[in-house]
This record gives sequence, structure tokens and C-alpha cells, in this order.
Amino acid sequence: MIKDKILKIKELFPETELNESKIISIYKTEQQNNLSVTIKILSVFGGLFATLAFIAFIAISGIWDSATALEIIGFTIIGFALFLHKKVKNLLLDTFSISAYLVGVVLVVFGLNSMHISENTIIFIVFLIGVISLIINQSYILSFIAFLLLEGSVLFYFQENHIKEMLSVFIIVNLILTTFIFFNEAFFYSLKNKLTDLYAPVRVAFVVVLLFSMSIISIKNNVILPFLYQTFLSLVVAFSFLFVVYKIAVKMQIKDRKSVFILVIIALLISGIAFFASQIIVALTLILLSYYVHSKMLFVLSILSFLLFIGFYYYNLDETLLYKSIVLMALGLLFLSFNIFILKKANA
Repeated sequence: MIKDKILKIKELFPETELNESKIISIYKTEQQNNLSVTIKILSVFGGLFATLAFIAFIAISGIWDSATALEIIGFTIIGFALFLHKKVKNLLLDTFSISAYLVGVVLVVFGLNSMHISENTIIFIVFLIGVISLIINQSYILSFIAFLLLEGSVLFYFQENHIKEMLSVFIIVNLILTTFIFFNEAFFYSLKNKLTDLYAPVRVAFVVVLLFSMSIISIKNNVILPFLYQTFLSLVVAFSFLFVVYKIAVKMQIKDRKSVFILVIIALLISGIAFFASQIIVALTLILLSYYVHSKMLFVLSILSFLLFIGFYYYNLDETLLYKSIVLMALGLLFLSFNIFILKKANA
């Protein structure tokens, strides 16, 4: 699989001299990260419980009552965590530094809130912390968390300023960027800068943010988008899904017109039936994207989200049980047809 991707890079950039050993090394590092990421995430949760003792100490000592002290301690912990995580490569110390980083961010936010700083200013500072963290450190878990801080601050800004309709724009931008980075994996790995190290964690973070933002609008009466914004979102999601289907067909070298026509018709029917259930189409798009880059972790995450969004869609419909059943049966048959068609062409 690595050799195939190297060939793809050569096709895209024929005049560029490639350091194949470097690219292979990067792919192997990513595979190791994917294998250990679950362990690291579990370790972070364990580390967070350990740092509760430190927070308790701050509360007991009275430092919690001083906003200035919280800011000093918070920023110091963040700086120390970034330095430690960059310089030391050890699972135990990695866990400690990531936990410390999260605690530092929490202390900074509480300190700013105690100073009665405006919510927008706090959001902007958290955004800056995320950006600076990404510039300083490109390790997997820390970059993932920093990017979530960056994206989360944007979401909180919309919430705080009561411009929830901008959530559709946020989702559209993230969907376009997610599709772009998935289809340009070879390009990012051909670079010899920080973007190469950031690619894997940021890709996962994009998927998590996209699924989270879609879940926000999936909960009934949680966020009601204006009809124009909802329609535009559905159109972009449908177009993205069709584009991904097309790219998958190209990858599978489906060339005969009849097969392409059948594939397009099935994709159009799925997009049409679930037009205003854009969360389902987004999850299905992410499933195809995960298949495209052979990411098992993202594939499983997308499958689980797809099932969750189907459940949300079913219970949110203000229709009769018969209507719900017909819609879900129609979607199910289309998904099965799509799966059978893909498998048949893959084995041809």
C-alpha cells in the first residue's frame, strides 16, 4: 500500500525528486501512531484523574481565589507541557504532559472568567492557545487536542453571539477541508515541513469536529437552522457525497458507462431521500473517505456515527411509524445496492 501511494505521488509530481525512504518512514510512524493512539487516549484519561489532586491542592491552598495566580500557573503549566511533550518521547511523560496541558487550559479559562473578561475575549485567547500549540508542537495527541481547542472556540463563538445559523457555514467549510485533506494525503506526505507531522492528527480532529457539529443539529429542537441555510448545507453535503463516490469509482477503475450510470443513480437516490438528513450523508461520506485512505479507526468511528445519526433521524421525524419505516427501508435498500455494486466491481 505504501508503494502504491509513492507511485501516486510520482504521478502527481513527476518532476520532483522523492526521498522514498523518508516517505516510507513517515507512513510507518503514522501506523505506529494509529496503533498506540487508543492506549495514549486511555492514558490521558488516567492522567486526568491524577491531576485532580493538583487541582484540589490549588483549591485548598487558596490560590483558586486569585485570578492572577490562576493565570500565571495556567500559562506556566501550558508552556511546560508543550516543552516536555516536544523534548521527551516517553508514554508516561507524554500522558503527564497532555494531562498538564488540559489542566493548564482549564486554569487559564477559570482565571480569565474570574477577572470578568468578556466571553469573546476568552474564546479568542483559547483559539490563540490552540494555534500556538500547533506551531510549537506537532506530536499526535497534543496536536489533536490543540486543533479541537481551535475548532471548539469557533463553535463557542457562534453559540455565545447567538449566530447559530453560522453553524451550517462552519460545517460546510469543515466538510470541504476534510474532503480536501483526505484526497491529498500523498501531497501532504511529500512535503518536508510541519504540515507532514500535523496531517494525521488534524485529519482525525477534522472528522471528530465534523461529526460533533452534525450531532448538534441532529438533536431535535436543539439548533433550528433557517430554511435557506439548511437547504444550502444539504446541497453542499449532497454534492460532496457525489464527488467522493466519483473519486472512489476512479480509484476502482470503473470505466464502462453503464456501471458509472448505475453508481450515479444510486448515489443520487440516496442524496435525494436523505436530502434534509444531511448528517446521514456526512457520515456515509466519511465512511467512503476512510475506505479511500484505508484508515480502520476512522472507518469504525464513521460507521458508529452513521448508526447514531440514523437513530436521530428516525426519532426526530414527526411522521407516522409507517412513513418512517418506508423511508428507512428505502434507504436501507439503496445502501445495500450501493454496497453490493461496490463489492462486485472490487472483485471484478
